[in-house]
Amino acid sequence: MTQDKSWVSFFRELTEALLSYENKQEELIKILIDIGIEEQKLIDKTNTQKDEIVKVTDPLSFISLLFLQEHKKETRLDRFKELRNIFKLSTVVIRNPMLPIIQNKPWFIPHQKDGRKPDDVEILWTLTKQILQGDIAQDVFDRALKIKNTKVGKITTMMFILNPQKYFVINNGSIPYLQFKRIMPPGKMKQLNFETYLKILARLKKIFPNQDFIDINEEAYFWKENNKQYAKELIKTLKEKSDNNYADQEYLLEIKNNENEETLYKKIGEVPISKIREEIKKESQKNGKKAITTKRYERNPKLALYIKQFSKGKCMLCCKDAPFWVNNHPFLESHHIKFRSENGEDVLENLSALCPNCHRKMHLLQTIEDINKLVEKNKEILKEVGL
Repeated sequence: MTQDKSWVSFFRELTEALLSYENKQEELIKILIDIGIEEQKLIDKTNTQKDEIVKVTDPLSFISLLFLQEHKKETRLDRFKELRNIFKLSTVVIRNPMLPIIQNKPWFIPHQKDGRKPDDVEILWTLTKQILQGDIAQDVFDRALKIKNTKVGKITTMMFILNPQKYFVINNGSIPYLQFKRIMPPGKMKQLNFETYLKILARLKKIFPNQDFIDINEEAYFWKENNKQYAKELIKTLKEKSDNNYADQEYLLEIKNNENEETLYKKIGEVPISKIREEIKKESQKNGKKAITTKRYERNPKLALYIKQFSKGKCMLCCKDAPFWVNNHPFLESHHIKFRSENGEDVLENLSALCPNCHRKMHLLQTIEDINKLVEKNKEILKEVGL
């Protein structure tokens, strides 16, 4: 990654300067107007017929207004330069930073008529201080989330901008990538609390030990750009599905089984076709349903290994090479073409070897076209090996 990171120091310096205006908030509004933020964006809707320029603000709203979607990149850079002069900052932003932006409702505080509470602004100032310190109190985070205009995406976006060494953004731009990488669980995301957020950060550090959050954010951006349709369908599906959707539970179970298959591969490696033929009939007869606490289905890990071996390192859906290698063999995940939860059998004729991307796609979308493609590819592969 080679992106310019001068913005990190710039926004830390800027935020530190803004903190000295906690008791001079109307002066911050005037500065926003002076650097070209339209007054219409600063109107506070009141309970009377006459709306007026807002008299209170906070650092998160101030910085968010610098990234209005309709503003050109050159305009943003000009405003950064003006703010550098106004607040006498030492950092120069060389290029427009690749940062997540808040597309709608840049304010973090509600309008007066929407029920702004006396302590809403105070909480946001406290949160800003704790973001810079890298030590956010759980109650402050959770209280900020209860403010009417705030959401997880908005708050974590600003946490990332102000302290990217410590915090990462969780929004529609990053969620598909995080779920694709198994960092966030599949399914509809519940209201995120601080404890859950910290677990996601810990998982990110474990999966990417040699990358900082800035580089991971850039990687997530380009991944989404290159997988726009998949990401769009994923976001749509996550909004529509319930948290207890069984397809997601079955997907998690398949992921766990694939991890067990990797352990088995270390022990047995590739198996000669002649030996596989001898075992197929005997092993297939052993498989059946087994009720535990929720619906779970037994499966033969050897059959899963065999279908991966027969695929010769190519995903049976997108037909591309496996994305990486593990234990000296291409990494693919086994998948039941007809779900076990839908009475699909654990036999070679119902198995496929998929890349992680296509595996997730099958559990989310499961289109007739993709199912038929896997059925035909399965027949073709088994015929090639004489089964």
